[in-house]
Amino acid sequence: MAQGTGRYTLIGFGEDLDLRPLFFVEDIQEARICSVCGVVPKKNAFLPCRHVLCEACYEQCVQISDHCVLDGEACPTPELHWREFSLESLMKRR
Repeated sequence: MAQGTGRYTLIGFGEDLDLRPLFFVEDIQEARICSVCGVVPKKNAFLPCRHVLCEACYEQCVQISDHCVLDGEACPTPELHWREFSLESLMKRR
């Protein structure tokens, strides 16, 4: 998802919002967007290399390797941080 367009695809927020293109007046922070597939997930993994992956992309990647698929840096599980984007926070956005 290119910054500045205001168009995002959400995943994990419920059937009314998931996988439908939604438009926001304000851009969503890059730290909320999966670096691989571009969706805005409810739950995302912050890798030590600073890339952000949705749960689905992370699960696919760890089956292949314990390295970031984007830059090849090691991503040991203890250094991984999961964060959730609450529906309440999402609904406060314009």
